[in-house]
Amino acid sequence: MAWMKADELHIVNLSSIQNIAPEIMIDKWEKGLKLALQKKHTDFSDICLYETVTRLFSILYIHNIKFDDNGSVLEDDVTPIQPNF
Repeated sequence: MAWMKADELHIVNLSSIQNIAPEIMIDKWEKGLKLALQKKHTDFSDICLYETVTRLFSILYIHNIKFDDNGSVLEDDVTPIQPNF
């Protein structure tokens, strides 16, 4: 899931659902955005994704959501990432 609010991009970290440490996904986004700003990506899909985010948004919010057994949200831990470091 993803949504925009003005110049903010919000994405739900799917690692929350797949029981992967959220730090892994956050680190991947931080590195990807940094490489985009340096024009160092070589894979076209990475160029498209990360450079688009750096050009269109002033901030990226990654939502690490924890659910209960019924699928209700227990916690929404939000990590902001500034694409224009």
